[in-house]
Amino acid sequence: MARIRVAANLGCAAHGGPQTREPIGSNRTVALHSFVTRDDNADVGDLGTTEAVDAEPSTRRGLIAAGTAFALVAACNKRRDPDSAAGGPPTGLPRDLPFAQGPVLTKPTLQPRSDGAYGGIDDDGVRAEKTTSATPAATPTPMATPTPRRTVTAMAGPTATTAATATPIATATPSASATATPTPTPSPTPVPTPAPSKDLLLQRLTFGPEAAMVAELEEMGPAAWLSAQLNPSSIDDSAVDGWLTGYTTLTSTNAQNWALLQVDGGEKQVIGELMHHALIRAVFSRRQVYEMLCDFWHNHLNVHLFANWSYRHLATEYDRAVIRPHALGRFADLLQASAKAPAMLVYLDNTRSNANSSAGVNENYGRELLELHTLGIIDGGQVYSEVDVRNCALVLSGWRVDEAADADVFQFRQSWHWRGAVSILGGAWSRPDRTGASDATLLADGESLLDFLAHHPRTAQYLATKLARRFVSDTPPAGLVNQLASVYLANDTAIAPVMAALVDSDEFALSAGAKVRRGFETVTSYLRATDAAVAIDPVGPAAEALHSLSWYEGVLERHGQRLFSWPTPDGYPDTSAEWLSSDAMLRRWETAGLLAHNELADGIVVDLPALLPTPLPSTMGQMLDAYVERLTGSAAAPGEITALAAFIGVDAADPASTTPFDDPNLLADCTALILARPSFQYR
Repeated sequence: MARIRVAANLGCAAHGGPQTREPIGSNRTVALHSFVTRDDNADVGDLGTTEAVDAEPSTRRGLIAAGTAFALVAACNKRRDPDSAAGGPPTGLPRDLPFAQGPVLTKPTLQPRSDGAYGGIDDDGVRAEKTTSATPAATPTPMATPTPRRTVTAMAGPTATTAATATPIATATPSASATATPTPTPSPTPVPTPAPSKDLLLQRLTFGPEAAMVAELEEMGPAAWLSAQLNPSSIDDSAVDGWLTGYTTLTSTNAQNWALLQVDGGEKQVIGELMHHALIRAVFSRRQVYEMLCDFWHNHLNVHLFANWSYRHLATEYDRAVIRPHALGRFADLLQASAKAPAMLVYLDNTRSNANSSAGVNENYGRELLELHTLGIIDGGQVYSEVDVRNCALVLSGWRVDEAADADVFQFRQSWHWRGAVSILGGAWSRPDRTGASDATLLADGESLLDFLAHHPRTAQYLATKLARRFVSDTPPAGLVNQLASVYLANDTAIAPVMAALVDSDEFALSAGAKVRRGFETVTSYLRATDAAVAIDPVGPAAEALHSLSWYEGVLERHGQRLFSWPTPDGYPDTSAEWLSSDAMLRRWETAGLLAHNELADGIVVDLPALLPTPLPSTMGQMLDAYVERLTGSAAAPGEITALAAFIGVDAADPASTTPFDDPNLLADCTALILARPSFQYR
């Protein structure tokens, strides 16, 4: 067994000291080292320890380059049979896999669904049986177009500022005989901040650059492209919709999905369709900004899929009826829908909040409503008190899930509701005593409170901060946050105008390299970059490998972001510190290597020769440069091209040829190395 050693501070450490490792006797080791430490902006995690792993030469397909210092620890069990054909897509896989480009191919036949009897628990603990029909999916709402760009007169660092006009200064001292005329210093000529680059738009507003979308952006121009993205119903996404027509649980009621859980294999189908549809849309949908916002709101209004095993079927309706219809609409509407969603009512215990019981009102939802969903805690400060938390819980008591006959729908129960007078935020919102009031009046009180919170200036600041953190930088500039908060309030809590203002801001245009890809975005960016085909079967090998549908750890779980699975109400974190570590970088490299060698999972296939430039340019350097840009959406630095050329055993000045890639393993190694380049870990 050969020993391959990963040295301390191996990759992605251009900022650090000398890079050392055991000599392996290959020129590719030197070229590889030169490549991975090339990026001046790289700061995406050091390998802080020296680790050794056993490896059999020529069988370690999880390595980005077999025999080099990229020993990817997690790939130990991913080995290619030495007797098998080297490289290329594996044989025997279904060819009816959806690609990001090209015609829609026939997809595999999905398992039949059951619409039969189902069971649930009513208030008396009795299960009933019943059959119901499916509910149609909601359609995204048309959104606003972006506003014109601003101009500034001076720039300070990454944040745009406005320079003050100089005060006129006298040029002579007044005397008895003459008085000098003050000569003002001319104001600097306003210099417009450059519009955000196409590369930044694709990296920041999509789940990764992809050839078809690059071409679309270049053809439409940034303004028209963004306008269309903010109006998702204007974008034809019928190809993806067609692939998902067999996912019947996505349009089924909570009751129907509960019934399916009782059938052998039904649980995996319900969970698999929810998770895999989200990934398929992230990778293949043309409505990329919309999908990014769906992901954002799923985390802002987080519901943990597995928090309560008896209610895991509720997450599907939450995605369909709460998040997706309102992702680019009004936050006020999204908040109302979330507060009444059975998934949220169960997750944060409001369904058990009986103000008139011996246990009393449950404060969990009231607390998260203020702390995480609306007013928030900004820079350690909050504007609400513990009294406000309790009073919110009182106003929303009796909001619960009707489980009678397994309906699993929203219900307002008057007998559980607190009828007394309530004051919140020092009387900014209040209601009188409601003794004798109707159900409609009591329910309207809760809706009024939610609307008040959605329109509160502090909520505007909090949401603006989170959106700017998501799409601009880990530490959003105060000026940008204030601007976005103003747009939010001026547009009746609509999100599309806020996004338009964000992209139009100077801070966004200057923010390249300020955000690191999280785990889910790492996987989707690799799949999009390579035009990977992903089998749509929601319980097949690809879905199993990606989503951990069985007991073993899946790809997304290894990257720390299994969908809908963050256990606490705050959602997956969105700053680089939580996503950068030695282990995380090894897993990123591992995934790149496995994908490039078609070993990530059965049903995930890449055709790398099809991605090489045609016709070939003049030199190998130009060919490699085109290939880097094709994969990552950004051009390589000259030093990177030199290192890549040395890695494949050519000179950058040599005439362009695909001959070196007649060895498919070498093309796969080169591709994986490009995907692992430090700059591609940023978005």
